[in-house]
Amino acid sequence: MEEVLGQPLGLCSDEWYLFQMSRGYPFALTFVVFAAVFCCLRFVRLEQKLYWVDEVATSEHITLDVTDQIESELASGNIKNIKQVTSLMELSKPATLSGTVVDLVASDPHHTPPYYLLLNLWSRLFGLEPGNLRLLSAVFSFAAIPALYWFALELFQSHLIAAISVWLYALSPFELIYAQQAREYSMWILLILLSSASLICAARRPRLRSWLLYFLFTSALLWTHLLSIWIVIAHSAFMAIHFRGSRKTLISFGSIVALSLLLLAPWLIMVVTRPAELNDFGGIENRVAPSLYVETFLLNLSRTVLDVDLPSYEHLPYFQWLLIVPIAATVLLIASCVWLFIRRATSESRTMLCLLGVCTMLPLVLADVVAGGRRALLPRYDSPAWISLDLILAFSIVNALSTQKKLNLWAGRAAMVLILCCGSYSQWQFLSRTTWWTTRPPDLARSAVFLAGNPNVPLGVDLSSVHTGQMISLAYFLRERPIITIKDQSVPMYSGEAFVYRPSEELIKNIEGSHRFLTRQETGYLWRLSPLQP
Repeated sequence: MEEVLGQPLGLCSDEWYLFQMSRGYPFALTFVVFAAVFCCLRFVRLEQKLYWVDEVATSEHITLDVTDQIESELASGNIKNIKQVTSLMELSKPATLSGTVVDLVASDPHHTPPYYLLLNLWSRLFGLEPGNLRLLSAVFSFAAIPALYWFALELFQSHLIAAISVWLYALSPFELIYAQQAREYSMWILLILLSSASLICAARRPRLRSWLLYFLFTSALLWTHLLSIWIVIAHSAFMAIHFRGSRKTLISFGSIVALSLLLLAPWLIMVVTRPAELNDFGGIENRVAPSLYVETFLLNLSRTVLDVDLPSYEHLPYFQWLLIVPIAATVLLIASCVWLFIRRATSESRTMLCLLGVCTMLPLVLADVVAGGRRALLPRYDSPAWISLDLILAFSIVNALSTQKKLNLWAGRAAMVLILCCGSYSQWQFLSRTTWWTTRPPDLARSAVFLAGNPNVPLGVDLSSVHTGQMISLAYFLRERPIITIKDQSVPMYSGEAFVYRPSEELIKNIEGSHRFLTRQETGYLWRLSPLQP
């Protein structure tokens, strides 16, 4: 690729006007500083959100049999208040590193160990409180700022595009959501950026140090999430298309990829040979109607810029104009930027971002079409696509702002204002709530919020249908609540008002047949018991 007089790759000579007129680096630095300040929101109210069941699973991987201990204490009736559950969690000792790996192999093998090993070590320093565990993800998300800047700079050789990319990243509600979850996705995003940036660096300036960096980042990437295999395939396609004439470069790249995959081989063999231990990978049994599939996909697309806490897998509220118009405007903006990028970007940047955008999404969509399910509708699995969108939006905005056509100039300014308003509003809403659409299952979130609005009312726990992970979620959220243990579907020996969480059908029939309580279902999981007057 050619570079003319320091001009950013992918921009024509007229488009260099903005960078010259804006005094170059100081203008770009403004966006970087804004991004850094906005990314500090990753560290705000980490403990506020409901600690949902996937995060509880994270805690289970790094602690010593705490779930079994809680189940035993519930069964014996020793837990009289829900705060005892959180005490057991916080007083438990971190598992050994080998214990964490063994637990992943036994219960969750499609999650690879590195993030959980790091979190295990992190918990020994900062404790097992949800906010402290989420802090590691926030650190990874913040560290992605220089990584994204490097990737954009290598791809476009433009500090301005790189600066606006990190500005968009900082405003993205999707990135904030997963930066505040005790899961591996922020670490995965960071390593996707580092691996992709180091690949372009090594391919254009082949040196031993550059290839060593690519090997280290790619090996770590593959070990962070199994879907990273598709990212390596995208890298391979990029190299085959644009560096096929450089035999030495291709040999170096192929050797590194082969060695990285060889290091991952033991875990891959374990996963392939023990399919029975695999959990449901994305909800293969949860089929979605085609129209609903498309609606949810478009909703996910808009969530990179605007997130108004609409639930997934439900029809969009077409008659709520205050919601549907901004969502439609966001999707239209993204579509326009993608079209402009495809038309005007250089072949290398176009190939890299298009491959990165579809590398995980396309296989998951095909799996959904063939086997049924909704894998591709889980936004966290499509993280490479959202990274690509940030870069595509940045490129298109710079193209629009740097032309001297008034229409394009105003379109670029309008796009930046729309993104700033949508991102700021979405993050403000997210940080002010205790649950979000990502908190699953939804009935757990609804039950937690309802219980929080009705303090001091005892909570009945049906031992025949108790879900320990959800009880831990409720314990961290409610902090204080009397517990009534219900055994053998028998009517609780309690005369006041109470709630029962996830009661069995038989228990509800027994309670109604006792003529002692009036029952009412408040949420999908929560029932209210109101004593009848004698």
